Amino acid sequence: MADAIGILGTGRMGAAMGRRLAAQGTAPVVFDGAPAAVSALVAQGARAAKSPAALAADVDVVVLSLPRSADVESILPGPDGLLAGLRSGALVLDTTSGEPSASARVAERVGARGASYLDAGVSGGVAGAEAGTLKIMVGGAVEAFARARPLLERLGQRIWHCGPAGTGHAMKTVLNLAAQTKLMAEIESLALGVRAGLDAHQVAEVLDLTVWQHFLLGPQGRVPFQFALDLVGKDFDVAMRLAAEQGVPVPVTATAVQTMRAFRARAGGGADLMAFVGLVEEQIGARLDGRTRD
Repeated sequence: MADAIGILGTGRMGAAMGRRLAAQGTAPVVFDGAPAAVSALVAQGARAAKSPAALAADVDVVVLSLPRSADVESILPGPDGLLAGLRSGALVLDTTSGEPSASARVAERVGARGASYLDAGVSGGVAGAEAGTLKIMVGGAVEAFARARPLLERLGQRIWHCGPAGTGHAMKTVLNLAAQTKLMAEIESLALGVRAGLDAHQVAEVLDLTVWQHFLLGPQGRVPFQFALDLVGKDFDVAMRLAAEQGVPVPVTATAVQTMRAFRARAGGGADLMAFVGLVEEQIGARLDGRTRD
């Protein structure tokens, strides 16, 4: 008999994973503080739970998809909390972009209930979740990872076991740090090339700027990342805290963090990451896609 699966947190990524499972014939049990998000999944075959405890009591595997580690820790205690309903022998798969030290604490609390915990950093966005092509980086016991593998393979295409609890989220943090700092450096390189009289498309080709070839320079024009500056800032903050905990100097990242904070203050935390491009264009007085500025 297949495991019953619950999804706690039906924001963009949680909902996308729910749609993926529903399309494969598995109707997940879902809970979120936003009723509209739950209703949309219920319309596609999911079942709604009244609380985290009720969800946990009804499933074998709980998938967490929450904004921050603090949100995960906040839904654990109390009569309606996750731990109150968590079955002995259950599996908690935490896909939150969490902090490794917090993930290790959650693993201990889940373990005390006789359940297993895996922190599973995911990368690939909504499109990757819906298509089942996510990168998934997992921390936790080898036995729990083996049990989760069939579900992970339904959601992702490239899957790694990174070590004990906390290492999955550590790997996701490292990935975010590298990817986001690289994106900012690429835009600066593109801006410099455009101001120096180079063709933006040729710069992107020479530098292998595949992300910007899609989101900025493709025939469809500018495509939103669907990733808010607040989320970029959150990921950078997690990386800086991890670096401090580990005693690793990250001066390049620190500069990127301050730059992003300045842009976020200007554009607003809810602005799409593409707003970063618009602000760079304002600074240089030219569009990076070669078109005429409005």
